Amino acid sequence: MNIILCGFQGVGKTYFGRLVSQKLKRDFFDSDEQLLEKNKEMPSSSVRDFCLRVGEEEFRKQEAAIVLALCEKKEVIIALGGGSLTNKQSQRAIKKAGRLLYLYLPYEELYKRLQGIPLPSYLSNKKEAFEKLFTERHKVFSQLANETIFLQGLVNDQVLDKICCHHELQDYAKFY
Repeated sequence: MNIILCGFQGVGKTYFGRLVSQKLKRDFFDSDEQLLEKNKEMPSSSVRDFCLRVGEEEFRKQEAAIVLALCEKKEVIIALGGGSLTNKQSQRAIKKAGRLLYLYLPYEELYKRLQGIPLPSYLSNKKEAFEKLFTERHKVFSQLANETIFLQGLVNDQVLDKICCHHELQDYAKFY
């Protein structure tokens, strides 16, 4: 079964996904990186830049195709782009593909962390727009995730242990 990480931009999905991949000796895939790789003929420095070039509708369409392809893989670690779960077809595929873990940081801490980083192109970089998007996505992430991992106050090893324990529980369940 796959371990799939979701959460808002900047919570560390890619960072922790790579660490979990190394620890469990599994392949790692980041949906944002896969999207940029698929579109390398149209060089973009970031997902935000790519979204600005193609528009949000086309971006979401391509993002959903990447997510569906990643959900076909077995025994891998997947980090989803922040908006991946806004697509119903992606939601269904993700639920079947593995355990979905929501990496959560409170709004204020996340907002501070993202200062100086360009927000997604569809936000106006205003705090109110960010807060609205955070609230909407938090609701979706919370409803769909098998578990929420609260990151605030944890050191990296603690987060890694919390994510990896799902692999161990899954292996244990195979024997009973």
